Amino acid sequence: MDVAKYIATAVLLTQIFGGMADSVYIIVYALISVVFIFALGVSIIHSDDEDKKRKERNQNKRKDKK
Repeated sequence: MDVAKYIATAVLLTQIFGGMADSVYIIVYALISVVFIFALGVSIIHSDDEDKKRKERNQNKRKDKK
């Protein structure tokens, strides 16, 4: 998710300090990239949380059987 923030920051700073010629296309591309990378990061974090919960449930079931 940090990569998404870096892309957004880079585009904003370039826009402010360097007047880009095709700024609309670059902003749209950066926005799409930020959304995609952010969603990818959130899905990875969410899947890690689900894996941890699944492991805890399996351990609790094993303890209950003993």
